[in-house]
Amino acid sequence: MLGQYEQGRAAAAKALVIGEDAHTLSALIMNEVGSGRLDEARVIAGRLLKLRPDFRASYARQNFPTRSAEWGDRMVAVLCEAGIPA
Repeated sequence: MLGQYEQGRAAAAKALVIGEDAHTLSALIMNEVGSGRLDEARVIAGRLLKLRPDFRASYARQNFPTRSAEWGDRMVAVLCEAGIPA
């Protein structure tokens, strides 16, 4: 949300070393899209859906709570852009 996508990508990549989960993969997807790496985001979205076939972009509102409905909508839209079902 701060526009620091390179730092976000690095932090999410580090967290993935510890373990792969829907939260961390979602964070990486959002930072990949934000930094203009849509192809990479789509590959990661595939990994996320393989791990959690039931995962939906709308879950971002719960996984990344924010007071702003606009930010929640933006996160959902970014995950959808990467190929995660709404």
